[in-house]
Amino acid sequence: MEKADVIQEREKVQQLLLEPTINHAIVCDDLKKFYPGRDGNPGKFAVKEMFLAVP
Repeated sequence: MEKADVIQEREKVQQLLLEPTINHAIVCDDLKKFYPGRDGNPGKFAVKEMFLAVP
C-alpha cells in the first residue's frame, strides 16, 4: 500500500507529462536504477518506480 503523498506525486508527474510546461526544471517519470548481479549474487534495484517533479 502506497502512502497518499506518493500517489499524489505520481499523479502530478503524469499530469505534467500530458500537459508539458516550462514550470518544472526536472521531471522524473518511473525512474529505475538496477545493478546487475555479480559473482553469483542476484541483481538489485537501487531505485524502483520513482516519480518526482522539481519546480
